[in-house]
Amino acid sequence: MLGAQHRYEKGLDKLEFTAKQVSVMRRELQALKPNLERKGRETEGLLSRITREKATVVEPKKAQVDREVKEADEQAKVGAAGWRGEGGR
Repeated sequence: MLGAQHRYEKGLDKLEFTAKQVSVMRRELQALKPNLERKGRETEGLLSRITREKATVVEPKKAQVDREVKEADEQAKVGAAGWRGEGGR
């Protein structure tokens, strides 16, 4: 019977310790909450800025590069055809 009572008391001690730890963690989380919310807003703003810049800078530049590559490929084909026609290989 003493063994059961000892286990019971030990279990209660562990529950009390756990409750105190949870209380400490809640206070820490409350202290961090404003910073976490601010960082979340900053992240949303940064993602929005990246999306805008991608649409205004990256995509047009990519389209320009794609056009230039296509033109260079066409010029290379024309040049290769002309070279073959002039007695090349």
